[in-house]
Amino acid sequence: MSGNDDQVVAEIWADRLRWSQAACRLKRRLDRARITAFTASTIGALCTTAAATVAHSGGVARTCVAAVGAVCLALAAFVGFQYLTPDAIRAWTRARATSEGIKRLIFEFRAGAQTSVDALRHEMTEIVTAAADLLPYVDDAATQPTPPPSALTPETYVRQRIQGQIDDYYRPTARRYTRYAARWRRFAIALGMTTALVAAAAAIASGTGPTALAPWVAVLTTATANVAAYLTAQRYDYLAMTYLTTAHRLRALADDWAAGAHTDWPAFVSACESVIATENSAWMAKWTESATAGS
Repeated sequence: MSGNDDQVVAEIWADRLRWSQAACRLKRRLDRARITAFTASTIGALCTTAAATVAHSGGVARTCVAAVGAVCLALAAFVGFQYLTPDAIRAWTRARATSEGIKRLIFEFRAGAQTSVDALRHEMTEIVTAAADLLPYVDDAATQPTPPPSALTPETYVRQRIQGQIDDYYRPTARRYTRYAARWRRFAIALGMTTALVAAAAAIASGTGPTALAPWVAVLTTATANVAAYLTAQRYDYLAMTYLTTAHRLRALADDWAAGAHTDWPAFVSACESVIATENSAWMAKWTESATAGS
């Protein structure tokens, strides 16, 4: 491989890093918006109910609590309308797809499955052109540059690309998402049990005035629904399952190669990259489906 080829690869890899960082920023914005909307709507419901029950007698305390509740509910509505939009979700998924598409080209080229640097450059241009409307989100320079992969032998490709994806990304990320899902699910169960206890207390309480427990049942029900909606929106269970499935498929391909079941090296590289691309397409389709349904 010539020095000019190395320079082209380095430039394309730097572009990939910029797209990856743009996708990370867009995803963080979505995550912050989602947790902000969840927190604000829950606090808003608590405050408005408290203003009507605990602080019902009036005065500065009731006014302050009611004001906080109104501001929080307004904030939740604004964040949802402004940031949790189908366009925002599509922008993130397309930026991530652009980054992963370029990354696939680089690994195929370095592994020798694609031998022409001109073809590499042409395909990279096509990928970026398809997402040209997202270029304003992409910085001119990567803030955390890393060198591109060097020329890969079959052994180094399997170790760096395949085993690296399995051990450094798919399996640990799946475990992390499984923990997240379990925590939020336990939180939802705790809220549900609390709601049931408060509802039972409200049913047997004799008070029927503004301090009755009934309004708090509605608040806790709303909070439980918010937790369930957040857990569904984050798709922790689905992503964990998808990542583990992909890790298993890559491991099977690597084992087949080690056992001599594959003899066509370019076809093997293409098969491995197709597994990774299929995983990317699967979660992108899941998010796009949600964005379309919510529009």
